Amino acid sequence: MRHSIVSNFPQVKLRYLFIAPIALFVQVTVSYLVTSVLGADLRPAGLVASYALLLAFLAINRRNPAVLIFGVGIILNLAAILANGGFMPTTPEAVMNAGLGDRIAGLAPGDVVPQTTIMLLEKSQIRLWFLSDILSLRSPFPRVFSMGDILVVLGVVLMLLGLVLSEIARRVSEPRRKRRMGLASPSSIIQPDVD
Repeated sequence: MRHSIVSNFPQVKLRYLFIAPIALFVQVTVSYLVTSVLGADLRPAGLVASYALLLAFLAINRRNPAVLIFGVGIILNLAAILANGGFMPTTPEAVMNAGLGDRIAGLAPGDVVPQTTIMLLEKSQIRLWFLSDILSLRSPFPRVFSMGDILVVLGVVLMLLGLVLSEIARRVSEPRRKRRMGLASPSSIIQPDVD
């Protein structure tokens, strides 16, 4: 029964999967390594560029339900970022609730949290507040996050699960396919001569 469920699992194919790590690389680079050039802050442009790459990945793989969940999260985050000048906004309260008050010590509303693409704003200053990083997690990994982030993580988990299950399904169905095509192992075809 278990084998039939696995073998009937649809083969999940993600095309142009390399786009996702490139998008992550762009985001990490402008967050931590090269935040400005000639006085121009690269973080907003880099963040939007990384999201544009992820939207391309979404468009290419739009028939995959897990990618659609991931894509909705990306679109929600991008809406908040574009509405707030190219940074993901958060509130001092959300940061404090996550136990990260030391990260914003000395920062004023409108400042960008060091080594991030997150801007500190008061709730009344945030456009599309409900889509911003207003949720907090104190343990095991203290952080602020958005509803979009939840959907992104859920989509990634489902994509990985789909890839694993489709690979298991391929391996389970491979021997059956070979038997149907008459390609069973030689030992089962050639019988020893007992004369």
